[in-house]
This record gives sequence, structure tokens and C-alpha cells, in this order.
Amino acid sequence: MSSIPEDEEKAPGQAVPAPSLSSLLTTPPFLGNGTPGRVLTFEVPKGPMVRRRPGICGEPYARAKAEFDAKPWYVRWTAGTDRPVGVEPTDELMRAREFQRECEKWPEEVPQSLIDDKRQRLSDHLTGKAPLSPEESLRVRRDLDFVSDVYTPGPRYSAPLTPQEQGWLDERNLRWGNTMGIAFLGPVYGGPGALTRLLGGSEQAVAGVNQLSGSLVGIARTRTFARLAAERRAASGEALARSREMNRGAPLEPLDPAAAARGTVVQRKYAPLDWEAVVPKKGPYKGEKREDHVRRHNQDVPGKDSHGVFYKDGVDTTNRAWQRAQDLGLKPDATGMLRVPMDEIVGRAGGNAAATGELFRSVEMKLVPGTNQIITSYPVK
Repeated sequence: MSSIPEDEEKAPGQAVPAPSLSSLLTTPPFLGNGTPGRVLTFEVPKGPMVRRRPGICGEPYARAKAEFDAKPWYVRWTAGTDRPVGVEPTDELMRAREFQRECEKWPEEVPQSLIDDKRQRLSDHLTGKAPLSPEESLRVRRDLDFVSDVYTPGPRYSAPLTPQEQGWLDERNLRWGNTMGIAFLGPVYGGPGALTRLLGGSEQAVAGVNQLSGSLVGIARTRTFARLAAERRAASGEALARSREMNRGAPLEPLDPAAAARGTVVQRKYAPLDWEAVVPKKGPYKGEKREDHVRRHNQDVPGKDSHGVFYKDGVDTTNRAWQRAQDLGLKPDATGMLRVPMDEIVGRAGGNAAATGELFRSVEMKLVPGTNQIITSYPVK
């Protein structure tokens, strides 16, 4: 049967024009069973929508402001004295304000497919199905965290950084540290490092030249440029590897429901640590809970022998290390000792070794042999 009306049929041999898009949409063709129906609609289904909770954009700033207002008056009075007028007095408040401004630019609701697409892209990257460059994958992680925090807040699993992503961060932040070192040394002593970079030298070579130049002007006892870069790397790695509430500032991709994929990310199930089983019945730690014991490593004890000091809460870091051990297939030895290499700096040397400025990237924990019952935990090399 012809799809062209009889009064428009052409003479034999004359070309028949292709039906227009409007005719396809307004004149339903016949299906195979002889009943009329639409085969092609050119319509993209919108799919389910997710709506952001009222006031969620301002919640991070309200929390940061409450924490700042709870500080002693002299801390609040001196905070931000080195910042321009009109700028928030702390980095936390600045990031929270930036998140609020970016969040308010987004619509009240977006398609669930927007989040599903980013999850699928990250899943395909991590499984090797569709690998991304380190810069692209870190951008997907950051954007996924942002839209999830705005529209679907709550706890969620975040995959650790890959070696390629960590290497890209290391290189970028080493370059940042070198640039700061060149600026700090000035045109005379910073010149050799700048010339090394200009001539195509690696950032490691630039760092070495900066170290030598620094020793010539008597700053060898200050924090080295390698440590500056390490601290910057730790902050960047932690912000990208963990779920977060702050926007990192780069523009996000436009909404495109038609390009969204319908994929899922495999959620791991972890066996948590048992923090309640071990309670000493005698000795100096009699009756002490394990959480309280591990949190002793949150503060430095200057008169103590060399020991590890957590940068963040020791209990939270230990739980994350236990999850990472399961990801990597690591198990305690016969004595219950387990050392877990982390993808970030988790602590530093304390006690008599604090002056070395040594940074630790692993967590060592002791458990009751053959169980998940934690005894103690602390950061190590």
C-alpha cells in the first residue's frame, strides 16, 4: 500500500518524493499485523526525575558557619586577616559558599539518567570497558559527587583512585609545589629551577634544583618543597576519593537526557571491624574502649618515642583502611598484624621523630588473630 495519497501519485517514471518528517509524525503507518500504529516518533523519553531537597544548597554553608561561630572569639577575630575584604574568613566557608552558588544555578529537578550516565561512565572506566584519561576520569568523579550531593545526598561507595589517577595528581601537584618554590626563592635563587623547566627538565629535576637552591639561602630547616607537594596531593586525593559536599569549581557538562545510559555500579559488601569485643581487664588501659584507644593517635605526644599521628579521625581512617584491605585482598598475618597501603597521606611522625617531618601513607592495625576484633591502629610509612 502506498503511503502517498491518491491525488498526489506521480506519473510512471517520475521520482516519488520521500515522506516529510511531519507526515511521518502525523500519518501513522501500518504495523505488520495490519493495524494502524506509530512506528517512529523521534521522541526521547524523559524518564524518572530526581528533585533536590529544599534548602540543600545552603546546608553546607550553614554547617560551616555554625562550626566557625562555635570557635573562641579570638580565633574568629583573627581568622581571614590575610584575605581580601569581602572574602570568607576560612577555606571551609569559601568552599561551602562556592557550592551554594553553583548548586543554585541548577534546576529543581533533573532526570535520573543524568546521574546514571555518569555512574556508568565511571564503572566502564574502572572495569576497563571504556577507559578514560586520568584527567577525564577525575572530572567524572568530581561531577558525579556534585550532582549526587545536590539531588541524591547520603552515604555511598566511592572507588579508590587508580594508580594512573594518583600519578596524574602527583605530577600536577609536584608542578604546583615547584612553581611555589620558584616564586618563594625569587628571581636569583629561583632562576635555576625555572631554567631547568624551560629546557624541558622533568618536575622531579626541577624539585631537586629547588632543594639545592633552598639550601643555599638557609631554608633547609623549613618544610621542603616535596612536603608542600605531598600535602597538596593528600588534600586533592582525599577530596576526589571520598564523597564530599563541596563543588570543585570546574564547569559541569550540560544536561542531556537523551545521552544517558541505564547502567548500575556494583556495590561491595564489607565485613566491618568489631570495635566492642576487646576491652582490657587490667593494665594502664583497663576498661578503655578501642575507639578511645585508637583516637589517642589523633594527637601528638612530644615526649614520647617515635609514633604515628593521624591527620584525620583515627577510627574513621581505620575503618576505611579495613575496607581497602578487603578491596585489595589483604588479610592479617598469623599474629593479627595487618598493614594497609592507602591512596593518600594519612598521618605523620610524632613524638621525638616529629622534627623529621616524615609523612605516612599506610595504616597498621593489630587484631585478635583469626578475627575482625580490633585491638589498636596507627599510621606508618
